[in-house]
Amino acid sequence: MSRYLSPKLVIAEAWEITRDHNKRLFWYGFIPAFFGMIVGTVYVLYQAVAFRHYFLGEKDKVNYLEIFSRAWDFIFTSQIPTWLIITVAVITLIGYVFFPVFSRGALVFLIEKIIKGEEPEKEIQTGFMRFIPLFEYSAVKNAVDPKSFFTEASFVLRNLGSGLFRLFLIPLIVFSFFGLIALFFFAYVPQIIVLQREGLMTGITRSSKLAFTYFTETLTLFLLFLLIELRVLINIIIILFLPIAVFAISGFFAAKLLTGVGIVLSVIVGLILLTFASLLSGTLEIFSVAIWTIAFHTLTPDEEKTTKL
Repeated sequence: MSRYLSPKLVIAEAWEITRDHNKRLFWYGFIPAFFGMIVGTVYVLYQAVAFRHYFLGEKDKVNYLEIFSRAWDFIFTSQIPTWLIITVAVITLIGYVFFPVFSRGALVFLIEKIIKGEEPEKEIQTGFMRFIPLFEYSAVKNAVDPKSFFTEASFVLRNLGSGLFRLFLIPLIVFSFFGLIALFFFAYVPQIIVLQREGLMTGITRSSKLAFTYFTETLTLFLLFLLIELRVLINIIIILFLPIAVFAISGFFAAKLLTGVGIVLSVIVGLILLTFASLLSGTLEIFSVAIWTIAFHTLTPDEEKTTKL
């Protein structure tokens, strides 16, 4: 039976859910986004330093063992307690790797409940129970994500030189294109895993079939969300660019004038800016899950939905 899906109405309803039910959904978007912003900021700073060495003709000076040694020395010689540094690092790593997967399952379940007008509940239990297949999906999705291919391209450029980079560029672009196609057909996988309690492979098969059957509607939603995501990404980049200036200024004070004040200023301002960026990113994540959950709910017959544990 053919079903009608209006991308414009889906976007409007998804934003209404994101806005009106934000108190219930907030933490499942904000917490994973905050950990992601911390790791992402460190990664961007690493890439900036690495490319600075490369473009200045100093790529031979990039010694990863030396970087690790300096980090190790900082941990055990700084005035900050070692246990505190290690604890923060472990919590950040766990939050970055595992919490987004759990939150995605909880969000899908909560938003489906909201769509059906039922009392939102049991999302924590659902997040845990569907964690393993969602974790498998996350690993597959990250493997085909075009961003991963750009990361590989930067590694090839810095370490193998521009000659091999040009050789690998076309295959990387092709793989990125096919990765984008894969993400399109993966659009409904989390919903199938959570709401129909299926495994990864069944989720991919059913999602691909659903995306192909409603190709035009799914493609429209996919492209619209990419544009929204790009706009939010630009805002986040602008926000995260500010800590560079803050760290530079406070670093000057730390070195020349007031060491403690400079460090505290860096931490406070950095956390404030990371919080704002995480609010944007977390809202986008809730909005994204709402879009695809509403689309899945609209296109799937009621007898195929399973929202009870």
